[in-house]
Amino acid sequence: MTRSRALSALLCAAILLLAAPTHARAAEGAWRGDDAAGDAVAFTFSPEPPPCGSVSERTAPRGDIRRLGVRHTRSSVRVTVVISDLDAGPARVSVPLQTERRHIDLDIDLPTGPEADGVEGSLSDPGKPTRPELDECGGYGWISFGVSCEALRVRAAAHAVTATIPRSCLGHPRWVRAGAEVQTELPDEEWTSDRWAPAAADDTPWWRPVLGPRVRAAR
Repeated sequence: MTRSRALSALLCAAILLLAAPTHARAAEGAWRGDDAAGDAVAFTFSPEPPPCGSVSERTAPRGDIRRLGVRHTRSSVRVTVVISDLDAGPARVSVPLQTERRHIDLDIDLPTGPEADGVEGSLSDPGKPTRPELDECGGYGWISFGVSCEALRVRAAAHAVTATIPRSCLGHPRWVRAGAEVQTELPDEEWTSDRWAPAAADDTPWWRPVLGPRVRAAR
């Protein structure tokens, strides 16, 4: 069981403003969708003014998602996220997945860049997305439960991360939808964030992930 906490409502709103589902026609076997270039944002947190501090933002120099792809076969689901300048430092790539039965989060940690040893991936069950309760500074927490998947495989390169998930780890779904978010660390206590969010995404609550269309298993 893991517990995570956000910093502030300012950060939540800035990162997740475009968190909306997409309503595209279902795909058979494979699908990919582009993301706008230059929309990654770099954030800096300041403890002033108290008690909650503030967050400033600027255009991020790296960590920009360019494309999301899904390949669904009879044996596995392969997700590829193409990201600019992923090799410059520590990063986390998060992939929310939805099937007809459940929601699953895939998290990929790259401690010191994709070429280094120690690239790890893990699955967790966050439950159905619901609006979180915010504290006085806009922070919130959530609980998720680990999902065992020993055959999960992750590969990382300078501009892409690919994860191959056995269908058995997802409950042998008929279809799967995927999204993507990447966060990277910069010097001077800055970090960047970008989320795959096509121009056609509808306005929905910020706490819902942006997901591509259903991708059915290839026959």
